[in-house]
Amino acid sequence: TQHLLWRLQSGEAAASWKSDPQMLTAVLIGTNNLGSGQRPSEAASGVLAVTAWLLQHTEGRVLVMATLPRADTGRLRQLCPLSCREGVAEAVGRGGVRLRCVCDAARRPRRSFAPAVLRLNARVAAGVQELGRADGVGRGRVAFVDCGGEFVDPEGAAREGGGVREGVRRSLMPDLLHPNASGHLLMGRCMGAALDRLAQMPGRPPERRSPPRVRN
Repeated sequence: TQHLLWRLQSGEAAASWKSDPQMLTAVLIGTNNLGSGQRPSEAASGVLAVTAWLLQHTEGRVLVMATLPRADTGRLRQLCPLSCREGVAEAVGRGGVRLRCVCDAARRPRRSFAPAVLRLNARVAAGVQELGRADGVGRGRVAFVDCGGEFVDPEGAAREGGGVREGVRRSLMPDLLHPNASGHLLMGRCMGAALDRLAQMPGRPPERRSPPRVRN
């Protein structure tokens, strides 16, 4: 999220975005933050910072999409290597990059990303609702949608050790993280319906502009 925010702040947003009230933007970010060891609260702050920037610097509407479920548990093992299990707060990952230890209470790799994804999405949904309040910068211009339900494998969802362990449908996410063509088709339908609803939301009234002066 921080990389996208930096790109927007550094001039990658097209000038036409600033004055086009018909523009619809879909935001789907956050899973890489979880995959790099960030807490759900930190990832949610990044998602909402990008959303707020778009609302403040453009005239269009913003659809914030929930982070999709993921079941790439190998990444969780990378976030809790042996050195983390010895009680240190940080470890050295691949390529010499330092990473925050993300382990369970017993200093072992967590079983699932599901609890973190759920907390991230709950915080983002609440933040979007706040931005869209009558006195908010996104009044009538921002909405939240969760298209992740179709990706959850009901056969692989179970409760273990007091936490949620959630599987995903390999037919839609072969690598347990990225949607394939069928997954994108399902997500596109969900996103399209949400964008239609967002476009019909009563937004803030457009600013009245004076007609251009004509010189003789």
